[in-house]
Amino acid sequence: MLNSLEVESALRAEGFTLEINNAHAGGYKNAEGILVFVKRSKEFKANPRIPMFKQPLVVHWSIKETPAFAQLQEIASSINPLYVNHNMRGFEEPYSDRKQNGIAINVESIDHLKEIIKILSAKQYIPSSSYEDITLASSSLDGVPETTRKSIVDARLGQGVFRENLIKYWESCAVTDCTVHKLLRASHIKPWRVADNSERLDKFNGLLLSPNLDLAFDQDLISFDDKGNILIKSDILDRESLLKLGISENMKLRRCEAQHKIYLSEHRRIHQF
Repeated sequence: MLNSLEVESALRAEGFTLEINNAHAGGYKNAEGILVFVKRSKEFKANPRIPMFKQPLVVHWSIKETPAFAQLQEIASSINPLYVNHNMRGFEEPYSDRKQNGIAINVESIDHLKEIIKILSAKQYIPSSSYEDITLASSSLDGVPETTRKSIVDARLGQGVFRENLIKYWESCAVTDCTVHKLLRASHIKPWRVADNSERLDKFNGLLLSPNLDLAFDQDLISFDDKGNILIKSDILDRESLLKLGISENMKLRRCEAQHKIYLSEHRRIHQF
C-alpha cells in the first residue's frame, strides 16, 4: 500500500506537477488537465515527511456520475466517496453544501496508480460543463488581473474578447461561411481546460463554427488536418448521420494558417484522430 509521500512521488513520475500546494492537500495536474489531490498530515507544515496512510489519493467528485466510478470501485480495496477537505481548491461542487469534496482511494502500488490514471484519462471523465472546467482551472487563474481573468473565463463560455476576435478574424463560419453571428459558436481548438491562459485567448486557437459543427468538434467526432480538410470518425458518424447533421466529407476550413496547425495538431492528438 502506498502512503501519501509515495503517491506524490509516483504522480510526479507519471508527469503530474504540483499545482496547488496547501497544508492538508496537494493538488497535482497532468498535461491532459486531470487534477487529483493527495492528503497531507496535520503535522505537514512542521514536518512534511510525515505520511498519510488511509486513502491518500482523492479524485474529483464528478466521476461518481460516470461509468468510471464503477471501474474505480472494482479495482479499489478501500474507497470513500464522501471525503471533504477544504484545502482542495477546484473541487467545489455546484449547488451543494458539500464544498471541496471528492472520492478518496487507497493506492495498492505504482501499477495500481497507473490503472487509476488510465481510468481518469478516459473521455468519460473529462469535465462536461463550463462550470467544472472553470473551477478545476482556478489555480491557474490565481494572481491574474481581474480584467484578464474575466476575459479568460468568458472565453470558456464562448463570450467576450475571445468571441469578438474570432468574429473579426473569420467574419463567418470557418467552414460553411454562414454569416448569422447569433448562431455561430466560438470554439477552442486546443481545449480550454488543457490550454494555458495565453492560449485560451489566442484567436488562432479558435474556430467560429455553426452549432452542429461546433458540437461535433467539441465531442471529438470531427477534426481537421493541416490543410484544413475535415476528418470524421466514421465508426460513429455514418453517411446517413452526416446527411442529417448537414456535415459533408468534402468540408474544409476556409483558411488554415501556420498558427492554426499547431493547435489542430493538439486537437487531433487529444481526441485520437
